[in-house]
Amino acid sequence: MRNTTILSILVVLLLSLSACSLVNPLEIIKANPEVASFLAEHPNADIQMIKIDSDFVQEKIDEIRLLCGEQMQVKNYYQATIFDPDTNFRMVVYIDHETKDLDCLRKYSEITNETIDEEAKEYKEEFIEKEQDKEEKKIKEEYPETFSLKYEVTEDNRIKLSWDAVPEDENFQYYKVVRSKENKKLQYPEDGYIQVESNRLNTGYTDEKPLKEAYYRITAVYSDKKTNSNVIEIEVENIEDNENKEETEFKNDVELSYEVSDNSVKLFWTATKQEGNFQYYKIVRSAENKELQYPEDGYLEYLTDKLNTQYVDENPLPFAYYRITTVFDDGKFNSNVVKVYFGEEPETSVSVGVSDDLENATVENETDNVTENNETIDNNEDSEDNETISTENEEINQTE
Repeated sequence: MRNTTILSILVVLLLSLSACSLVNPLEIIKANPEVASFLAEHPNADIQMIKIDSDFVQEKIDEIRLLCGEQMQVKNYYQATIFDPDTNFRMVVYIDHETKDLDCLRKYSEITNETIDEEAKEYKEEFIEKEQDKEEKKIKEEYPETFSLKYEVTEDNRIKLSWDAVPEDENFQYYKVVRSKENKKLQYPEDGYIQVESNRLNTGYTDEKPLKEAYYRITAVYSDKKTNSNVIEIEVENIEDNENKEETEFKNDVELSYEVSDNSVKLFWTATKQEGNFQYYKIVRSAENKELQYPEDGYLEYLTDKLNTQYVDENPLPFAYYRITTVFDDGKFNSNVVKVYFGEEPETSVSVGVSDDLENATVENETDNVTENNETIDNNEDSEDNETISTENEEINQTE
């Protein structure tokens, strides 16, 4: 009798476990009210699903938690993406692989980069803030702040900069005085410069024509490294912004073009035909400001020959804006702006809170097969779970 009872209990447990394992994750997703409503409103939406293992989750856990919340744990998940091509709305769903519980559901617009559900917005903001912190940390690691920059505004509204001399070093080359109207993370060479000083002990510079508002920084350049001062933000009251002062009216007749080679960016432009006392062409480059111009964004190089209309940037950035400012003694004008990718141009669409690795780990649209780490699970191979999800048969075929 006792053996019969134990056998009955074992049979019940086995049946329960079997029933649990045969629950179709796709059906769990479709049964969710939000998903069902989304699918009803977007009949052309496509569902794609993969299985991601705990090792992959461990690597991406910060991004997953920023999207879904701190409740997400390092374990195996089914990750489903529901995308509507008509509206570019997207849903991301995580289901616990073992319990089949729906642990996360997030919706957002791929076009506007805005999350649809309010709960996810804070995670998007945290994610963006974290990425910005990473970028700032990377900049500080590559160009550490090692000396102090100070300033004073004179009675006649000039800005006197002074900084600590860097320690003596045979590899020291020069200081670059960098100024930007908009970029508070400015540095050389990304933001050009307005002055160069090759004497290590000369630690001052006076900006005779300051902007009403601007950021300043000093970059110390060595043959083997660069270091930065701190950034200071200066607002000069009771002056007219020098960039808005009245100048001789010049019409832009300089057209800028470019070519990208394996190791450089070549700029070439049409020579100006404007009459007047020509001084120089200023080659201006910025990593962020698409409305760049001299003197606000400094310059890479200047050319005093009016007919010399080529320049080769031998140390290009992965991405940058370029412009030529043509300067006369009584005015200046700007060329068109060119946007240059040095290397492969990135994709224009951006996904919120989900890395490219997760977004690209998808299955073929027509089959809705579950994949494990981007590989389709084959019932005839010895995989961990040996399972295939079929939307046509509405069931899971499992081989023990």
